[in-house]
Amino acid sequence: MTVAREVLELSEQHGVVDRNGYPEWLADQLCRIEGIEGDETMELIAALGRDGILTSLEMTDLTLRHIREQPE
Repeated sequence: MTVAREVLELSEQHGVVDRNGYPEWLADQLCRIEGIEGDETMELIAALGRDGILTSLEMTDLTLRHIREQPE
């Protein structure tokens, strides 16, 4: 199972959706400055963390695994 699928299933289980407010916009801009392009999976990982479903260690693990799955 891919990380994207794992995160989507986890978010569906807990009723978590990605948000598109100012904090998310600001995070996207900071990532863009650093040369990191986010996607829906990254946004869901952040939302799961904000809602206390994932710990920071779990968020880091999922993020790194997701990045490694992306084609270069």
